[in-house]
Amino acid sequence: MADVDAITVSLTRLTPTPLSAEHAAMGILGAVASDTVSKIGIGAVIGRGRFAWQIAVVAAACLLAGAAAFLFTRLRPAP
Repeated sequence: MADVDAITVSLTRLTPTPLSAEHAAMGILGAVASDTVSKIGIGAVIGRGRFAWQIAVVAAACLLAGAAAFLFTRLRPAP
């Protein structure tokens, strides 16, 4: 599991040199997605049953929203 706060601070300190803002944002997005998936697993193991399904549905919706935002920003034409 990743601590998203630490990754966010670390990658932010690396921008703009030697890391571009775009690459830092992609790294943070990857950390958030990884953290979300691990929390689905924890919820499924500890919660089981109805709670596990509820957490999986909400987390999946969050992952889909993040993916949609990522695609929207990547496919948008540059100004």
